[in-house]
Amino acid sequence: VAGCFSSAGGIEGNPRTVGSFDMARFDGGAWHALADASQRVSGPWIEPLACGDEGPSAVWDVSQQALVSTGRQVLLGGSFPGIAGVESQAIIAHNGAGWLAQGDSHGLGVGGSIDRLGVAALTGQVWGAGQFGHLAGMSTRAHVARFTGDGWVPIEDAIPHDASCLAFAVAPAGDVALGCTMFPAEGEAIGRVFRVQGDQMVQIGNDLPPVQTVTYDPWGRLWVGGGSSAGGGSTGFVARLDAEAFTLIESRFDAPVAQLDVAASSDVIAAGEFTMVAGLPAAHIARWNGATWRPLGAGVPGAVTAVAHSGGLVYASSVNDGGGALLLGAFDGVAWHELATPASGLTPQAVYNFNA
Repeated sequence: VAGCFSSAGGIEGNPRTVGSFDMARFDGGAWHALADASQRVSGPWIEPLACGDEGPSAVWDVSQQALVSTGRQVLLGGSFPGIAGVESQAIIAHNGAGWLAQGDSHGLGVGGSIDRLGVAALTGQVWGAGQFGHLAGMSTRAHVARFTGDGWVPIEDAIPHDASCLAFAVAPAGDVALGCTMFPAEGEAIGRVFRVQGDQMVQIGNDLPPVQTVTYDPWGRLWVGGGSSAGGGSTGFVARLDAEAFTLIESRFDAPVAQLDVAASSDVIAAGEFTMVAGLPAAHIARWNGATWRPLGAGVPGAVTAVAHSGGLVYASSVNDGGGALLLGAFDGVAWHELATPASGLTPQAVYNFNA
């Protein structure tokens, strides 16, 4: 049977009840589980998970839509990316012993999503990071993968499933870094940075506050930013990896640092939610000259979601958190100017911002 349930055979607590996510089998005497909720397969699209009672058209959004027996096995069709840890797009078979993927798995297939891409400028090697459970049809536990030209090769890790790993960067010479925030059962969240070593992810440096961004400077040195908005108040930091330990550059931001752009060893642009750094007003963006921080003009009206520099210009995009925003702002050393205008063909609206 296929449907919209989490158990079969009785109510919770009944010894005959078995936990099974939307799929179960009855042999005439007892129910048997066919899918564990912990074995969900990640899809590259949004799976609506409709139960069929949301209206007549909801039948098209039901994940498990049709069962048919061939005499030797049962075929299940629907809108799912897989069942019980077996990736098989929209159609899968059960032979009485287990689930069998239908169709060939090719090297380009991703069960989940590649959210970030990075290219090593000196070697051309392509890397990706994201939330995926399968590559080329094979189950994997990884957050980073290397592209070979024919498909993706996972870099296995032991990072907890509930970790938030949103910071990713590739150095010109090929080093690959992943920044994650871990959530221990007790205590506050902690940040950790991992580096690709061979076919494994290995932690580098010491534990940090929650990590929101990592980037390499032109010389291959790793910079890290982040901070916390929990507990006794918001704080932000910027650090640099020197040898195998992090050197704290600044910890006096009044909110987390979400973006870093390193122009030179003594020229670092930090941006994010903060409005103050080292006791000085700096509306969401500030520049470090190796000794002190200074604001960039009047700053940016909303939290910055993307930042970059080119020559004497600094570009930024921000969200509108009530005081306006810059969709594509440019700072010329004196003032900020909005480059997104009807005349340029890009019309700014309050709900829009760039992520990169």
